[in-house]
Order: sequence, then structure tokens, then C-alpha cells
Amino acid sequence: AWIMMKQGYTNSKMEEKTVTQNKQMWRSKLGTNYPKDFIEQNERRLLQELQNIRETPENQMCADCGVRGTVEASVNLGVFLCMACGAHHRSLGTHITIPKGCTGTEIWGPDEIQEMKSKGNARAKGVYGKGGPPNGVRNDDASSWKQYLTDKYVHKKFAPKAEQRGDVPTAPLSPFNSSPRASPRFSQRSPKFSHTPLPDIDLVH
Repeated sequence: AWIMMKQGYTNSKMEEKTVTQNKQMWRSKLGTNYPKDFIEQNERRLLQELQNIRETPENQMCADCGVRGTVEASVNLGVFLCMACGAHHRSLGTHITIPKGCTGTEIWGPDEIQEMKSKGNARAKGVYGKGGPPNGVRNDDASSWKQYLTDKYVHKKFAPKAEQRGDVPTAPLSPFNSSPRASPRFSQRSPKFSHTPLPDIDLVH
């Protein structure tokens, strides 16, 4: 009985430690874990970096309908969207697209910022096609628009032929990912944190 009580106490302590560690971490929508204090300290800088990316000409226009004014983004696809198209992306499921608000209402992680910077609407045109929806398809018709997005992002029905795509230049690396050397404090070797190591923060004020 004493051994069972001791084992139960040990298990309880281990579970308590795990819960405490989880509370100290923040997970991006791409699945990367970061220390919560790191995210809180750099939240404004990360958001400013996102706004700089969003303000480029191509990223100001919705990747799906072409309307000016982007307030949503698909983190895994790396495209900026208007509010209406962002709502349609939310109905597709996260196995296809992972939508996220990009006007300051949600916290963004370095990996998500880098994904948007390395892709963006200009590059998406070379992958999924430059044209808009087929004639007669409107984004106020949920059913037909959902089918359009599925054809575009899942089946790549509108993608250009490989030989017509050409090279689409990628944006320069984010200041959060500019160094190939991981921060010693958040090294991948550390048993405290999981997934990709955090890069150094070296922003110009």
C-alpha cells in the first residue's frame, strides 16, 4: 500500500510539472511551441512585422476574390484574404487551410510570420493560378465559393503548367529568422521546449 501511495504521489507531481510547463508555453497554429514570456515580450514587434508584409501591394488584395483590404490570412497557405474569403476558409477545415486574423486581434508567432513572408499572394499566384473564380461564382454564395476554394487549393485546378510558372522571387528573411544560429537560451537541445529552435531577435528600432 505504501509503495502504491508513493507511486501515486510521484505520478501526481509529474502531472503537475507537465501542466506548469504547458502553461508557460505558447503554441502557434503551425504547431511550434514557444516560451510564453518570449511571445509576450515580442508581440508588438511580431505584429509590426506582419503589418509590413501585409502592406505590400500584392498582399493588400485578397488572394481569392481580388478585393482591396486584407484582414485575414491563411497561415499554412501563406495568403492574405478579405474578411468574406477568410470566413470561407474557416469552413474548409484546418487540414486544408489555417485561417487567422492579421489586424492585431490575434497573437502571431515567428514561424507564422516567416511563412507569410516566404510565400504571400504574389508567390501564391505562381502556385495556384493568377485568375479569379470562374464566371458566375460569387463569394456571397457559400456553396459555390467553397467548391471554388477546394478546386483551387486542394485540386489545384487553376494552377499554371509547370513550364509556365517561372521563378517567383521570395521575400527576404524575417528579422526573426535572419540568423541561422538558434538562440542559446531556446536551443533545440534544451529539454524544456519542443519543435523548432527559436532564432535570435535582432530588430532595428
